[in-house]
Amino acid sequence: MENSLGGRVVRKAQNEFPVTDKADRGNHGIGMVNIKSTAQKYQGTMDFKVNGRVFILSVMMKNERREEDGLRSDR
Repeated sequence: MENSLGGRVVRKAQNEFPVTDKADRGNHGIGMVNIKSTAQKYQGTMDFKVNGRVFILSVMMKNERREEDGLRSDR
């Protein structure tokens, strides 16, 4: 997913993810933690980067389609 970035990304050395710039920090800044947790739950990964004024989030998930589920992958 790509999203335009209106400001700058602030990271603290002890934090894995950028710090939210929202005024109400108690109710914000948990999205990336939730995305990473969900990806890991399904044997996937999550990564992010900033390219100029674009924030890029990548999530990779394991494809576990099985023929007995009625699903078949031709790969």
